[in-house]
Amino acid sequence: DELIMLESVPHLTRTELDDATGKPMHFITVYSSTMDILYDFKVTIRQSQIPNSGHGAFLTYLGARLLTEERRGRTWDVLDNCSGRPPDASLKPLEATFRRIKPIFPDSHRATVKIKGENLDEYGGEEYWADTQNDLFAVMSSKNKVKIKLTDNNNEIHDNGQDLLASRNLQPGETPIGFRKLHREAHYESVPIPFCSYYVGCGLVDLGRYGPFRRSDRKTELEFGIKDFIFEHEPSGWMFGVDEKLCGEDQAIDITDDRTGETHIGAQEHIPMYVNEVGYSKELVQNVLPREITGREVHYFLHSREPLYEGQEVELLTDYLKPYEPMRERKGYGKANINKGVKSDYDCIKTRTLRNLCERYFMDDTIDSLNSLEVIHSLRFIDEKILKPVVTSTEWYIDKAQKAVDYVNSHGIGQRIPQTQPPSRQWIARRRMHWFHGRYKDKVLELRKNNEMSEKDAEEAEAIIERMRWADLMSIFPFMNDIKIWSGKRLGSSLQIEIQDELYYMASKDLCGLFEASLWCPMAELVAKKTSFYIAAVLLSNKNPSEAFDSIGAELANLVMKFAVVQGRKLKVRCDALAKREDAKEKREEMKKILEFQSKPRATGNSKQTPSFDRLHRLFEVDIEKVG
Repeated sequence: DELIMLESVPHLTRTELDDATGKPMHFITVYSSTMDILYDFKVTIRQSQIPNSGHGAFLTYLGARLLTEERRGRTWDVLDNCSGRPPDASLKPLEATFRRIKPIFPDSHRATVKIKGENLDEYGGEEYWADTQNDLFAVMSSKNKVKIKLTDNNNEIHDNGQDLLASRNLQPGETPIGFRKLHREAHYESVPIPFCSYYVGCGLVDLGRYGPFRRSDRKTELEFGIKDFIFEHEPSGWMFGVDEKLCGEDQAIDITDDRTGETHIGAQEHIPMYVNEVGYSKELVQNVLPREITGREVHYFLHSREPLYEGQEVELLTDYLKPYEPMRERKGYGKANINKGVKSDYDCIKTRTLRNLCERYFMDDTIDSLNSLEVIHSLRFIDEKILKPVVTSTEWYIDKAQKAVDYVNSHGIGQRIPQTQPPSRQWIARRRMHWFHGRYKDKVLELRKNNEMSEKDAEEAEAIIERMRWADLMSIFPFMNDIKIWSGKRLGSSLQIEIQDELYYMASKDLCGLFEASLWCPMAELVAKKTSFYIAAVLLSNKNPSEAFDSIGAELANLVMKFAVVQGRKLKVRCDALAKREDAKEKREEMKKILEFQSKPRATGNSKQTPSFDRLHRLFEVDIEKVG
């Protein structure tokens, strides 16, 4: 907070397209008023040096330029004449006379002004310093004084004569630089000076705005939470909370597209979104500070603790602090991953399932807590911003792909499935909105029953809720494995995992501590996963799943039971090995009774007689996967 923010030079600070990468390339020139020095930087985008972090932003220090000695002398001349002492008698104040010409507006007039004064050269060869730091006035024929503004050859308006004189001889688009805008770029010469934020005259360098860029980037906490869940928490990686309230609620700055869940084109054109974070690595050094500018606008600033020398390159890294910890854990580099060995969502389906269970409970509780106004507002947000574009995109692809499949079936020759696919996150997003369908439907019924929602709002809500349904997964079954989603997995397997998560959530209300390590042994987990896998397969491969379950329900139950029996026999082999241990002799008889019962196949089960995998786990107090 003690560091100053260096002023950028507008015509030297620009963003260009890097032809080699197709990413933005940013040039920055900042001015140190204390030292009369320009510092030049370049930021490029390429693969990050941090594994599995995608693109990164790399800053190169291009060097420094110092104001020439002759121009520094001019600066001191100005300071001498603006110090408050009486001006030199040879330097007289400017005199202005004007001639009134045709008015621009009915209540205003333009004037042509002629300036007279000693040592004043209209071609800019000599500057006239006396009193020109003050506003200029002209005396009208009526003896009244009016403030005047002067325009230069670039039609830029200036409030005082000194500013006007400084603007002379500038190239098109060039802006004056330095103290009282007296100098040009040509007045600076290269010098071998390093840059450090803590050097005299240095400070923070603005790397650009992180967000918002669009009106839709500003969201209430409720809107963002819904969108974040729908798009599998990808938006969480690009969000900042700010101080300003929005509609009386906490505000989130979200630079992802409402249609895709990925960063939008406006954010991709700016450097800050490519800056990665240090996490808990002891080898990485933070050199970027995120800061709010106006209560709603977030900028990134270069904060170099160590000197940068001309030509030196560093990767820009920041720290998102504690609020980003859930996203770190999902990606595999949070404290729990490092200290407790917790796997990332991409490395372990079980970890992803448990985390998503918590998220589903949270969303269920959130919807349950909404009042009628919040329900209708959130449904309109889903419908307009997410549902309609997602359905339009995916249905277009389904129609094209189905026609290709029908052509193959009718002509016996191949036709390619469309290569242009919808944004990869839209498929799971559509399924998650289908899951919302049941939650919102129950909530609207409750509000209507309690007379807390008008009939008009209820009808609108029910229409949106009905559009959220996506029960006919059979329409994509023939070609779902031709589609790859963002994780690199096939759509079929990804949808199956998503449906399994829905089933786990339904079952978790009846099962104690689903997949809790102290309650569930590995084989019990495997039986649960296989069971959910079979059910998900039925849901995916049948146009009317309820009728399918009526016809194959007994077959599915036998399939699950056979699988459980196989696992029971495997368990017996491992437990026999365990029972041979000296410290387990006294438990051998009890184990045999349980295992004999477990190995007998049954078409139906009695909950009072079914052996508990939890009981086996507590009995042996070992990790079964490590035995035998």
